[in-house]
Amino acid sequence: MAYLEVNHISHSFRDIPVLRDVSFSCEKGECICVMGPSGTGKTTLLRIITGLLAPDEGQILLEGTDITGVLPHERGMAMIFQEPALFPHTKVKDNIAYGMHRLGYSQEEIRQKTLAAAEMMKIKDQLEKYPGTLSGGQARRAGFARAIIRDPKILLLDEPFSSLDKDLKEELIKEVRNIQKVRGMTMICVTHDEHEAKLLSDRTILLHPVTAAK
Repeated sequence: MAYLEVNHISHSFRDIPVLRDVSFSCEKGECICVMGPSGTGKTTLLRIITGLLAPDEGQILLEGTDITGVLPHERGMAMIFQEPALFPHTKVKDNIAYGMHRLGYSQEEIRQKTLAAAEMMKIKDQLEKYPGTLSGGQARRAGFARAIIRDPKILLLDEPFSSLDKDLKEELIKEVRNIQKVRGMTMICVTHDEHEAKLLSDRTILLHPVTAAK
């Protein structure tokens, strides 16, 4: 039994099929990259796995349990989008720790976990700053820290490196890959960049455009 199983997922928007009968599995601690041309449903697939979108058909199993109907905040997953979407009027440390008190952590536990996540992403010296003062790379690191602090069962990445320059992109990818290996995180990443997929993943899944039904 695989850690995550995506079974026969199909989804359409306004009767236009985007995903059709998509199945794959992911082992605990594995990093998988999902590739494919624009319009093949890569982001849609991530949103279905996290519960932000319900599939028309199929099911998602996590550790053998069907979570297809489970609410997003009850799945124990974290998703990082193309833009870090930090709260502009909230300090970096509070952006990273956002929502942690609702998970039952004490203030001291939140402080320690925030410091650990920031140190891991090399932004410990940016915690008292506001997002508007950060560079693009620092903002991405803050976004990763906000996801990592929760120790998610699965971390899903929707092209978070796409707007970075080549050198910074490779640096951050290698750091994230190292953290993923050290912490044994299960990770699924959407990308259109083959080189990025090679640096980041253990395995690559290719989505093809849905052809019209005959």
